[in-house]
Amino acid sequence: MDRRQFLSSAGGLGLVAALVPKPVDAAVSCFSVHNAKVRCTAGILQSPPIAAQPCRALTWATCLTYMLQGYGANISEGTVLDRYASDGACTDPTGDDTALLMGAAGTWSDDYGRRFLVLTRRLPYLSAGLLSADDARLIISRLARQPVLCGAAGHTTLLTELVYDDSMITRLKVTEATVRDPWTETPQLRPLTDKELSKPFSMVSLSIRAL
Repeated sequence: MDRRQFLSSAGGLGLVAALVPKPVDAAVSCFSVHNAKVRCTAGILQSPPIAAQPCRALTWATCLTYMLQGYGANISEGTVLDRYASDGACTDPTGDDTALLMGAAGTWSDDYGRRFLVLTRRLPYLSAGLLSADDARLIISRLARQPVLCGAAGHTTLLTELVYDDSMITRLKVTEATVRDPWTETPQLRPLTDKELSKPFSMVSLSIRAL
């Protein structure tokens, strides 16, 4: 999936009921490492830049705004914060980004008054360890269509790409992960560090249905 598809909109509503699905292998490329192992890359190769966020505690709002805008919603970060009754101060009202992101589920209106339904789903925890086939399928199929909200950095980023090893005798093993990171103290497009990948971290997928 490329930038134009992620930013696409449908009809007069300007909101897509669901991102146009593509076969999973359309966003996955693989090559043989040796006879028993294949290395694959899955995700969005050219994701749009994300707005810079100087407050680490508000990266969840910046990433959520990015996802909503990616679906075609005309919405600002201020509107997102208003929904959470936040004054935009550099504090996290719960200390739990995942809970805030999961709390986005429900009916919204964008700045043009267009109504849409947000659906959220908590994906399997990911770490540098092995992934079961079922868990890997869920994560990779989502990355084939859109970025995934990710908590590996200790604040919210957007997972855009995974590199993993697949073999006939073991489960999948993640070796690299690339994120869009809005926090101004880090590079915007960067690989997660070995330390960030070493611990299990939460991921949330988000989708929209126009009403």
